Amino acid sequence: MIGLALFLVAADGRGPACAVAQTAQQHLQLALGNYTLSTLAQFAGKVIHGENVGRAARHAAVEALVPAGLEHAGMMLMGKNWRFALPAQALVQKGAMLQRRSMLGQPQFDGFWTSWELDYLWFNLRLDHGRVRSPRVNLETVRAALVKRHPTPAHVDWSRSLATGVPTRLADRLRGDAWGREMGQMVDLNRDVMNGTLTDRAGGEAVYRHELEHTLQSIRGSAFMDVMLRQDAAQARALGFLRYNVAFPDLNQMQAFLLNGNRSVDHRLRFSEWEADAYAGRTTRSFTFR
Repeated sequence: MIGLALFLVAADGRGPACAVAQTAQQHLQLALGNYTLSTLAQFAGKVIHGENVGRAARHAAVEALVPAGLEHAGMMLMGKNWRFALPAQALVQKGAMLQRRSMLGQPQFDGFWTSWELDYLWFNLRLDHGRVRSPRVNLETVRAALVKRHPTPAHVDWSRSLATGVPTRLADRLRGDAWGREMGQMVDLNRDVMNGTLTDRAGGEAVYRHELEHTLQSIRGSAFMDVMLRQDAAQARALGFLRYNVAFPDLNQMQAFLLNGNRSVDHRLRFSEWEADAYAGRTTRSFTFR
């Protein structure tokens, strides 16, 4: 019910509009994609934790409904305006929290309104049943900041970084002349794209929304890894001040394996790229595997 309500709010036509309106088929594919990924992650997590395969499949199919609704709502919200990045991430993080609880066999909605999580810049912030947990350092975001290099110097855009919680850098040129790139929940943008030299302002904004959608995809895919590495707020582990914020599985590798035995898939045909484009309003095409 909560997921459905938030889905309807995000899908409402009022508010800042996308550059391109989503088609009905796109919208259905996006919602089904979130549901399928949530179900598979929760099913796999339950089985690994010893639940009977048939029981895990039945429970995952039902328990994935609300997480998928929350994640879809968050991605829709981001697609409308990148300034909605923080509430959009909060919705996706809430969906990931429910996925983790499902995998661990915990009550999904226990402390629903008093448990929140947010990745802000290089840190993971948590509120668990009203208790503020110590911030954790997001290792992948730190690694991206330290090792990611471009042909020209890149400088942090603090206004966008603080507004979205996603470290954002501007460079005169990215590798391969890309307009934008996301890695480790950190975004790099081509300066000429954002200042209107290579495209108009609306095009530059759409590029940023696209890259921010990739950060939400990463959060959606991190639920399984959080459970496997005992990174859930309810699980104690060594070095609890660190968090390995990486998604599993890699959607592009999965698609390549299903299509052609692990040979790479053209960038334009990858599900993750199509999904980010569709949410960001950069395409009207429906998804096809080939």
